[in-house]
Amino acid sequence: FSNSFASMSITKILSYSLSRFAFVGTHLVFFYWLIYIFNDPLNFARYISFFQLSTLDAKNIEPLDTCTSFDVAAFQNNLLYFLLWWISHSGLARTKVKKAFGIDEHPIERPLFAAVATVVWFLNIHQWRPISNCQKFDILKVSSFHWLAIGPILLFATVLLVGLLWSLPDHVFGTLKYKYEQHKFPVQPLIKDTFPYGLVRHPAAAGFLFWYIFLPAYTINHIVLSAFWITFILVGTLVFEESGIAKEDTEFGKEYIAYRKEVNAFVPSVKSIQIVTGLISSKKEI
Repeated sequence: FSNSFASMSITKILSYSLSRFAFVGTHLVFFYWLIYIFNDPLNFARYISFFQLSTLDAKNIEPLDTCTSFDVAAFQNNLLYFLLWWISHSGLARTKVKKAFGIDEHPIERPLFAAVATVVWFLNIHQWRPISNCQKFDILKVSSFHWLAIGPILLFATVLLVGLLWSLPDHVFGTLKYKYEQHKFPVQPLIKDTFPYGLVRHPAAAGFLFWYIFLPAYTINHIVLSAFWITFILVGTLVFEESGIAKEDTEFGKEYIAYRKEVNAFVPSVKSIQIVTGLISSKKEI
């Protein structure tokens, strides 16, 4: 085999493997995240004693007169891992960074981005250290009325998250990128007006935003974690991401500006719900 053929084969194998790793890994980490934010209410830890599951709040709560209300070292640890997420996620999304590493429009570009995101998200959960051991969120103590009020919101948030993974796996994980060579991807519609991008411009961000805001935990650990991720979602998407996309001097930028006028960032409008569900038709294809 020639060196070029061997190199192309390795690229395809890497692209294929990384995208599958990211797809499966993201689902597993999402499940871990649910255990983590709910403080393992079903005690999964007893079934996997070989693996130390992390929880958002401390496993053992101390009396108010002896507990630690705010552990600065734990906060710094959590902030460090969160910044690792922000820097890696935002950095690998920048065209200048991708060009510097030679992976711009490359078969491994999206699979690598997704794989790194999966690993760093896992680290943020697994290396989390509770900042306070004075309170612990217990879902069994939340009233039925409260769950009836927030349940539909959290269900919708989950549908956005999981729906994105399953409806657009190539967009999220690059599952088909191994089939093509660098700069030779087939032309795809720039903007989608079907589920989930027809409902909101940032479905994954919206899903997590709803989870962090409406989960009725409100312990110091939940407040700090939510502050981290809500800041990233609002600043990362609305300031950095969209400012780089919505430029009138590019064809994509013009289309995105039109799309932005039609679809909200995080909360679906009545019109977008009607279009996605087929109750009314979209006059134009964005």
